[in-house]
Amino acid sequence: MVVVRPHLRRLLRKISTRGPRWKQATERLWNSYECVIFTARCALVRYRQRSEPAPIEPASLIRASPERMTKKTDSGCDFLYDAGAVHGGTWDKTHRGEMKETVRYRSFVEHFERDTPWEETDFYAYKQRRISNDADDKYHSEAFLREKCRELDVIYNQMMSEGYLTQREILEQECPTQEGDRERLLRLMPASCTTLHEVAVDIGRNGAIYWNEGRHRICLALVLGLEAIPVRVVARHERWQEVRNAVARYLEHNVGFG
Repeated sequence: MVVVRPHLRRLLRKISTRGPRWKQATERLWNSYECVIFTARCALVRYRQRSEPAPIEPASLIRASPERMTKKTDSGCDFLYDAGAVHGGTWDKTHRGEMKETVRYRSFVEHFERDTPWEETDFYAYKQRRISNDADDKYHSEAFLREKCRELDVIYNQMMSEGYLTQREILEQECPTQEGDRERLLRLMPASCTTLHEVAVDIGRNGAIYWNEGRHRICLALVLGLEAIPVRVVARHERWQEVRNAVARYLEHNVGFG
């Protein structure tokens, strides 16, 4: 299913370009699909973790510094299908580079701090080349690319004026007469499902945090110098889960007994 999802998403994106009604229908279908998968995954993890001293709640959020999540590991965990996973091995010892060294981050700095137009950034040029080469990318047209750049401007301005808000907080603030089909659907979802679309991270054996999903928002938070943002943990190293369990056992037997 992990292999099928990106292909399905790309197909639905192409269908959505046929018009507003197609876009609403595909967004409704996709959001419903993700919500069902995420809800099922959370239920499975809760069942498996029910006897753990420190059980995992896949839909919960923690706060972490963006500066601590600028590297990615080889965990291979999908932010949707592997929510709440616990894995051993050496995946947390291999890093895929530093986010601040990427074209995306450098272009964000150029655009937001130096007022460079999106069209003149390396990020835009890179995506434009992929579109021209018909590469397998979610940016399937230049119109879509321009729309995403406008969305980034909106998110940046919102973060700068209101601070970093969770998806649920954003939905609760929006005027019902201005929201789109996706937002109306999210309002009908359980609150836990909205955390699916938060920045997702993995936690290594020693508590180090690595980004898993949400590069755009992490880059924006870095540019703005935010101290902490809400994130959802996808995967934990089994040794870190052992630490969590040890702390939970200690607290259970020592706190409150003087």
